Amino acid sequence: MLTANLILVQLLSQNQLAINVNEEDAYWLAKNIYHEARGESFAGQFAVAHTTLNRVTNEKTVKEVITQAIQDGAGRPLRNKCQFSWYCDGKPDDIKFYHNGKPVQKNIDSFELAATVAIMALSGVAVDNTAGATHYYNPKLANPRWANAFAATKTYGNHKFMR
Repeated sequence: MLTANLILVQLLSQNQLAINVNEEDAYWLAKNIYHEARGESFAGQFAVAHTTLNRVTNEKTVKEVITQAIQDGAGRPLRNKCQFSWYCDGKPDDIKFYHNGKPVQKNIDSFELAATVAIMALSGVAVDNTAGATHYYNPKLANPRWANAFAATKTYGNHKFMR
C-alpha cells in the first residue's frame, strides 16, 4: 500500500545527487507543501517551502513549526489557531492515495512533486524565491489581521508572500 512516507523514502533513496536531508523534516515539509500549495506552480510550491523554512529556528524543527498551534487544555490544537491552516482546520490531514481500492493518481503525483520540492528546499539546491518571506496567505480565501503588519515580497499563483 502506497503511503506518503513510502513515496518520500523512494525519492530519497533514488536521489542521484546524494542529497542528505532529515527524513522527518522532509516528510512534514512535503505534507505542508501538499496541503498548502498542491495546485500551485513549481515556483509557488518552492515559495511555500522556503517560507516554512524561513520560520524554522535553531530551537525548532520543521515539524514543530508546522504543528505550532494555540492549544486547548488537553493539548489539542484549537480550530483555525495554527501557523498553517490545514493542520487545524478540522479536516482529516491524511493524503488519500486510494479510493475504493484504486490509486488516486492526481494525489500521488501531487505528493511526489511536493516531496521533491521539500527535498530540494531542505538540501539548499533551490534558493529562496520569496525574498525572505515568513508569512503567506491566499487573498481569495482569507484576510488575516496580521497581513498589514508585514511587507509583501512576492506573489505566486494564489498566494501572497510577506515578511
